[in-house]
Amino acid sequence: MRMKFGSLYFFILIAIILFSAQNLSAQKERYWGRTSISLNAKQAYYKIVVYQKENLSFFFDLQAFKEYCYKEEYIDQNNKRIVQVFQKMEEEMKGDTLFLNPYTSISPISGLTYNFLNKKIRSGDLMIYDRKTGRWETKLIRKNFRYYCGTRCGRGGKKYFLSSTGQEVFEWIEFVN
Repeated sequence: MRMKFGSLYFFILIAIILFSAQNLSAQKERYWGRTSISLNAKQAYYKIVVYQKENLSFFFDLQAFKEYCYKEEYIDQNNKRIVQVFQKMEEEMKGDTLFLNPYTSISPISGLTYNFLNKKIRSGDLMIYDRKTGRWETKLIRKNFRYYCGTRCGRGGKKYFLSSTGQEVFEWIEFVN
């Protein structure tokens, strides 16, 4: 009788170890659905916002960004905080250009900038300059992805890559387990 329980515990322990190892080996990103996006923003902007991330610069129109914040994010134009943020943006402009980065001093707009960039990247209505290669990018590749790390663990969404170098440009998370 004692031998049977010992064997049972041994088999349960082995099953747990194998199940855990199976979950560890399943941690990976999977991609599907490749879509090409042409970047078609060739117009001259009156005031430019340059969002810098790693070796890439994203160029977009300040007025379009303001309109996005007011119309699509439903920010009240009389909100003193957002008016102060936009005034600070105007003050920090060098000539007709404002440089932002993920760690900018204008922190209240970082989430808005992320949402705005997602919209502009999906439509192709912005310009991207690769400072490492010195080239303007003309095309992006969008791939759906899912990262699985076990039961009730993972995330998924879309990733955008430069078609010329394959460098990841932007990640948009749509769900998290």
